[in-house]
Amino acid sequence: MFKLSDSSDVTLTDNQQRARASDVTLTDDQQRVRASEQEFNFRWIAYLAVSPTERLSNPVKDPAIYNFIAQIGQYSEIAHGSIPIEFVFSHLKALSQYGYPLHGYDALINDEPFLVQRFAGKVEQLQGYVAFRPQVGQLVVAISGTSQPKHAFMDLDCWLEPYPENDETWETHTQRKVHAGFWGMYRDVRKDAVEAVMAGVKKYRDQITEIVVTGHSMGGSLSYFLMMDVMRGSNGICREQLRHPKLRLVVFGAPKVGNEALSRHWTECIASYCRNDNEDMFKEYSLKTNGDGVHILPPHILGYRHLTQSPLYLFRGHLYQIPSKYKDYGAFLVESPDTVTDAVTPTWPLGGHNYYFRDMESLQRRLKWLELPSTGKKGWEGWETRYKAKLKEWEKKYGIVPTDPS
Repeated sequence: MFKLSDSSDVTLTDNQQRARASDVTLTDDQQRVRASEQEFNFRWIAYLAVSPTERLSNPVKDPAIYNFIAQIGQYSEIAHGSIPIEFVFSHLKALSQYGYPLHGYDALINDEPFLVQRFAGKVEQLQGYVAFRPQVGQLVVAISGTSQPKHAFMDLDCWLEPYPENDETWETHTQRKVHAGFWGMYRDVRKDAVEAVMAGVKKYRDQITEIVVTGHSMGGSLSYFLMMDVMRGSNGICREQLRHPKLRLVVFGAPKVGNEALSRHWTECIASYCRNDNEDMFKEYSLKTNGDGVHILPPHILGYRHLTQSPLYLFRGHLYQIPSKYKDYGAFLVESPDTVTDAVTPTWPLGGHNYYFRDMESLQRRLKWLELPSTGKKGWEGWETRYKAKLKEWEKKYGIVPTDPS
């Protein structure tokens, strides 16, 4: 047995070691990364999770799926509402320099994407945006996760309330229930989000091959609500200017949004959208990873279930398909990666809520060093000077100096 700490020491059994930490001894660099963490990674919740006895094996073989998810993840990560998304898109080249926040974000840089429109809730100010990837013809809708203290209060409002059956009359269904806080957040941002999507559809109608909705954490949960609106044509979305486009949903570490009845409704929406059994019309990629306790919440005992029937598990650089019967589990035993070709030992072997493909801890920390307001252009001047000063302080404190990949 050994100890790992995430704000407090947690003693793990041999079984838990295999499921959550893969018996990895941290190197000095990994210890420094761990010591520098400032965001919540919710590992302590993951350590309490029960894992099924059946091991996950046979990683997803298609590299195109892995690459697509990893690329969309870059768009999801920059949606975080800590700085204006307009600044990010107008400074992509500068922010991608070595040592800067977006260094290594190749999809964002190589795509040369166009920002269509930012949207935000009137009350909760949850940020999202719509962008167009011209080289692949994708309209990407990304929704931020929890980025303000008041969002955290909405996260905790986990009372199950009726889900509207009719978008015009708001007549509710007696059995389908949704997370009250998440639904309230979505209702706050819904009108502006739909308008932003329609603006993108109108502008790039002749070039769009598919619409991708993505989000991390709570942003992933709200992505389900938006996708249901798109599939059902709610509020006229996509009905008039782009009829029946291909849809892709990509979410990372999303908590549960409703009960079993809502999960069945989600499956019905997919079946209805993929008419004539054309499964290529809709693809869903809902990811969990080791050490992340967020996707376990809210707990099963409160009546919550994941909507997805086929989640994916990201472990040491490989994606595994989770059997439908285990979709609500939060931890898994995985066949030793040493037996898998091209196994990857990541810089963050303990996993956690902010470690999907990349180190989101580092990204959010460095974006905050820009010291920009969440909206508007005030304070944009002098951002590089402020950033370099913060970077120097950080490297002096933790001794973490980025290694040039070239």
